[in-house]
Amino acid sequence: MHPRTPNIGAVARAAGVSVGTVSNALNAPDRLAPETLDRVLGIIDELGYIRSSAGRTLIRNAADDFSLIVPDIDNSLFVDIARGAQLTAAESGQRLVMANSGFSSRDLVTGRSAHDAQDDFLGYFAEARSGGVLVCAMRDPTTGIARIRNHVRPIVVVNFDVPGADWCTVLMDNEQAGRIAVEHIADLGIEHAGFDVRVDDAVAFADRVLLPKLDPQAVVDTLALHPTCSSTQLGLNPALERIGSAVARRAVVPDAWGCCGFAGDRGMLHPELTESATAAEAAEVRGLGADAHASCNRTCEIGMTRATGEDYRHVLELLEEATRV
Repeated sequence: MHPRTPNIGAVARAAGVSVGTVSNALNAPDRLAPETLDRVLGIIDELGYIRSSAGRTLIRNAADDFSLIVPDIDNSLFVDIARGAQLTAAESGQRLVMANSGFSSRDLVTGRSAHDAQDDFLGYFAEARSGGVLVCAMRDPTTGIARIRNHVRPIVVVNFDVPGADWCTVLMDNEQAGRIAVEHIADLGIEHAGFDVRVDDAVAFADRVLLPKLDPQAVVDTLALHPTCSSTQLGLNPALERIGSAVARRAVVPDAWGCCGFAGDRGMLHPELTESATAAEAAEVRGLGADAHASCNRTCEIGMTRATGEDYRHVLELLEEATRV
């Protein structure tokens, strides 16, 4: 036979105090004398009493917690929102209850029928008289919110703007949202979607978009160019050379070009790496006698400047100067 679950009355009897005193010990401990508070809390621990929030919710018609509805827990964006909401609620002594509505971005981009329990959870949290609801909506939440408006406040909708809505709306910065969206699409392994996303390197963008619209004039006679490992991997070297040829009468990539060995910050900590890796190229550059020297990565520019004694700059700096002539 299971022992009876202790209630607040049992705590009061065991501690020799009134039910109101037990309630004060839990909800307003500063009202009690220290010795009384210690005695009541000791009995609570001894009996294993856990108070029920149902009574307080019934009296106040509102629970102590906040609720959060997210559409896709796989998406790191909503994980970050949930973490921030939980930490913020904790700072004010509140708790956060979260529900995943199941509106999957995988279903959205693949055209499969999407399961979405957003309105169901809005109704559930209204029944529980949540102290407030945050909704990260992937579709118009008006219908679901209209059903619960008289039962739950405040209501905050995250990242879905409904014109004329009388609830609070928080919209993310568009640049951040775009970056996170692209990263998430890539994480899902989705190669084909109903929109086109292009993320250009600055050199590629200048070559593709700016050069056809500009009329740069050569600002130097001979330009020594240093392609980088990244520009080679990304297929940017032709664009680098085209921009170099636009700002100089002669753009030269040394035959001995190779990795400068700077490797992020390794060249700062171990300059001998760059000195060794660039020895052949540095000798060729010194023999070239170029008027200017350029690359397309700042740490590589630092490495080549140290190796040759010449001032390596970003090629786009020269392009900007060439448009002033």
